[in-house]
Formats: sequence, C-alpha cells, structure tokens
Amino acid sequence: MPAYQPPHTRTRPPAVPPRNPEAGGSADPPPPRTRVQAETSGHMPPRTPAPARGGPGTGIPGLPSSTRDWSSPSRASSSVLASPASDIRPSTRTDLHSRPKKAVEGTGMEDMEFIQSVSRSGGDGAEGDALKNWGLQERYRRYIDERLDKHYALFPGFRDTPPPARATDQLESLGSIVLLFRKLREGIAASGRVDDFAIEAVESSALLALYARTPTQLLSSLSPLVHTLYTSADICRSSAIAKRTPVGLTASFSELKLLPPAPDIPDNRGLYASLLLLYHLCHSGSITAYTAALGELTRPKRTIFRAPFADSTSGSSGTNGSQPTEKPKLPPRPFLHPLDPSLRLARRLARILSAERFDPVAYWGILADPKTSSAEGAMISWGTDRVRERAWEVLKKAYLELGMEWAGEWLGLEEGEVGEWAEGKGAQVKDGRIKLR
Repeated sequence: MPAYQPPHTRTRPPAVPPRNPEAGGSADPPPPRTRVQAETSGHMPPRTPAPARGGPGTGIPGLPSSTRDWSSPSRASSSVLASPASDIRPSTRTDLHSRPKKAVEGTGMEDMEFIQSVSRSGGDGAEGDALKNWGLQERYRRYIDERLDKHYALFPGFRDTPPPARATDQLESLGSIVLLFRKLREGIAASGRVDDFAIEAVESSALLALYARTPTQLLSSLSPLVHTLYTSADICRSSAIAKRTPVGLTASFSELKLLPPAPDIPDNRGLYASLLLLYHLCHSGSITAYTAALGELTRPKRTIFRAPFADSTSGSSGTNGSQPTEKPKLPPRPFLHPLDPSLRLARRLARILSAERFDPVAYWGILADPKTSSAEGAMISWGTDRVRERAWEVLKKAYLELGMEWAGEWLGLEEGEVGEWAEGKGAQVKDGRIKLR
C-alpha cells in the first residue's frame, strides 16, 4: 500500500494513462502538449525571451533573417483589434447619432427614416438629438415633402381636401407622415427655434393631422402654435425693430428719421386660431374649453412687473446702482381682436351648438356652404356623429312620427339613407314615415 500523501502534495494523474510496453498495454498515446501547457504545469522550464527577429541571434539555421520590425503591430492588425465586438451593427442601417457634426450635416435622404425623435433621447447629445440641428431640420422637412409626393402618387387627389372618413388606407398613410412631423416639431421645440421655418412646419403638421383625423397630434400642433409660437415670433420681430429705433429724449435730431413700417408678414394665425376653437366645439364638445380659449385669444396681455417696489422716479438704475437688464415684453395688444373676421365662424357655431339654441339644420348648412374653407369644414365634420345623436334625441321628444324629408334635414342624411339609419336606432319605418313612439 502506498504511503499517504496530503492533498496539496499529490500530482494529478494524466487524463490518458501512458502506454506500458512491458505490461503489453495498448493504450493510445497522450495528445501532444503545447509549450504553454508544459510551462504552466511545471514539467518544462520557462522559456527565455528570444531576441528580436532579424537580428544576429536568431539561432535558426537555414532561414534568412527578416528585416521587418515585429515589435510594432501592423496596420491591418491594429485596425481590426481597435474595433470591439459591440461595434457590430446591421449593414442596412446607418447610425446617424454616432457621427460627428459634419457627417450629420451631410446625411442623405435615404438615412432620414432612421432618425430618432428627441423625446426618446436622454438630452445629453447622444441618440435622438440629431434633429436639434437646424440644417438637418430643413433637410428632414424636404424628406417629408418627398413622402407626401409618394402618398399622393399612390392616392391621387387634391392636397387641400381631406380623404373620406372610410378611406382607411389613405388615413393610415397620412398618419405615418404625421408621425414624421411630430419628430420635426420636437426637434424645433428642443432647439428653441422661432422663425418662419418653425411656423410653417408646425402649421403643416396641424393641417396634415387634421386631414389624417388624428386628434392627439392635431391638438399637440395647434396649442403651441397659437398660444406660444406666433406670440414668440412677434416678440422677436418687435425686439429687432426696437434695436434700430433711437430711444430717449436726449437723442439728437440727426438720429431721428422716419423708419419704414414693420413688414406685415402674412401668417395664418386667424385660420389656426379658428381651428383651435372649432376643435373644442366639434371634437371635445366642451363649451367651457371653447370659452376659455376664446378669452385667452382676445383679451389683452397683462404686463408683468419686473420690479414692483422699484422707485420709477429715481432714475433708471436699480437698487444696487446697476443698470437693470431689459427683457422683451409681451405685446400689449391681444392675439386677435375680438371682432376679427376669422372668429365669426367659431362664434356662430358656438351659438348653433349651445343647449338653448341648438340648430342642427344650420350646422349642416355650414358644412355645405362653399364659403367654408376646406380646413374648417374638415374640422367641423368631426362633430357630425355628436350633432346627429343630439338631433335624434330632440326629434324623439318632439314628435310621435315624422316624414323622411324633414328627418333627413335634421339628421344631415339623404332621404334614402334616413330609413336605414332610423331602423338602426330602433324606430319603425312604414309608408315613408318614421314612428318614434
């Protein structure tokens, strides 16, 4: 029996027993061991470092000495090793957000599809912040125009006319382009851009959301456009004019001159303010929200006192003797005059839909009026189902039965459609009459 050995002094037996020719064994020979395994197991002395190749001490007879310096890696090996495994990306997608600024500015139209929205980024300049670049915003706007051209090539029609409510394919196609406008709006808001380009982009976004019948995106476009963007543009324009105007009575007469009037830049604030009011009336169905929005648009802006306890007669210096910093003030005039013509349609519709003066016949007349713009007509049409239901409830309380023609005028339906619609509500139709009770 062999003597006992502690575990730390034992040697691990080889995985394959060696062949013993004296015992007549036929075991296979063990696999060849590499020099690294031999050195780590202790059966071979460590290797001494060899001199650099190409020197006089190579010690390899029959081989010519190399003139290459192998101590520095080659270009090919360094380029491969410099890229980690995590850098592998699909070849069909271009990572726009990892490029430098100059590369992003040269982004082609084929890469616009993969640009992420600003709302999905962390705001640290990484992914999703590419649309904060003003130049990229303008190229992205051209990309949206290309998508619109493809849509109308697939679904021919007028661009200022909404598709029918039952045209599901057209609405889905427009809805996908509305999401592109949403990305652009987020980039404009995050970059603080206030100019004609920003106004046009948000206006186009609101109009397309209206035609695509996406209420959430429509309100997300109308609210900042009417309540913020137009007013901010007015402040920027007034500040630019004020910098060119001499201020104070001490200005010499040579500096006083008649400046040309400020250019009246045409915008569509009246139309989009009307659409916002019609949205509250026809989609939300809230008279309260309509009244609050109308008052905010037509009331003069209140002046905010920067220093309420400052003595205005003691000079223009502040309490610490320094000159106060002037900040741009809100324009004293309201956003729209209470008697502005663009508000007439919303005011008229509010009276028609009120509980005291409900008149569905006048409502259908507004939709059929050629003077109603395409955008306003599309917005008013969002309330057809609600108006038709209210009209039906009034008819049931006022009549025992009525004719098809009069019912069609109240319900906004053709005479041939009234009977089927009334039967769907549980009414009896007989001999051209609708029995309500």
